[in-house]
Amino acid sequence: MMRKVASPLGLILHAWDEVCGSLSQSAYFFKDLREQGIELYSYDLRELPAPGRLSAEEQLKVASDYFLRGFENAFGFLDQ
Repeated sequence: MMRKVASPLGLILHAWDEVCGSLSQSAYFFKDLREQGIELYSYDLRELPAPGRLSAEEQLKVASDYFLRGFENAFGFLDQ
């Protein structure tokens, strides 16, 4: 089946372990994709796991780690 698409497409590729790990941390991007049933291509028929339910402390830890990674990357960029 071939179809033409009028708008440009972007490919986002993630390893299965990364997707499952992100879902276990209730990452918004993967959680939204799962809840909305969005799947463009899958190598096999495995079903995505349910998103994890994090406590407030766990949510703070995930958010802090994410922020620190981005902050460190920004300073690394400025040092170049």
